[in-house]
Amino acid sequence: MGSESVYCIIFHFMNLLFWGFVTLTGMATICTAGLLFDSSILKEVEDSPGAHYSISDGVLGITLNNYIPDTQVLQFLLICAVIVMIFITAMFWNFRVLFKNASKGHIFVSSNTKSIFSIGIILFIQSFASGFPKVYIATKITPFIHIADGSFKISYSVNVILLIAAIFILFLGMFFKKAVGIAQENELTI
Repeated sequence: MGSESVYCIIFHFMNLLFWGFVTLTGMATICTAGLLFDSSILKEVEDSPGAHYSISDGVLGITLNNYIPDTQVLQFLLICAVIVMIFITAMFWNFRVLFKNASKGHIFVSSNTKSIFSIGIILFIQSFASGFPKVYIATKITPFIHIADGSFKISYSVNVILLIAAIFILFLGMFFKKAVGIAQENELTI
């Protein structure tokens, strides 16, 4: 079993994942759009009586009094889920391109360089965007939280692991672009 056949198997697996995520993202987008235009299903949650939650550990005690889930938070979470699914689908597309080219023996081609850069850019965007949902939800829930003997602070943070991976992949893309240029130059001289 040659390396091309292994790449071909991986390509078919990535193709299956890509089309599965396209289908799943399409269904999630339709459901999210339906809930954005007609949120009557979510309104039933708002009409329920407020819940009382209490957590205490040592000097820190948190109570949620009359907390009613907000439909805007649920809609925001659904939109974030669809956006993440779109990013994952785009990554599977790029992996699909990489393994399709590798299965044909085309390693140093410009489409592989574009796919590597695309994966790096997607991870770069996700490293910064992954903190927004947490901050948004925290600001929505803050008015209902009462902390005994303590305080809290809402802060935004960048996902450092994704950022490092994105920078590494972008540098890898730059090196790969140079390798593609050298490979094309060698083809012209032969």
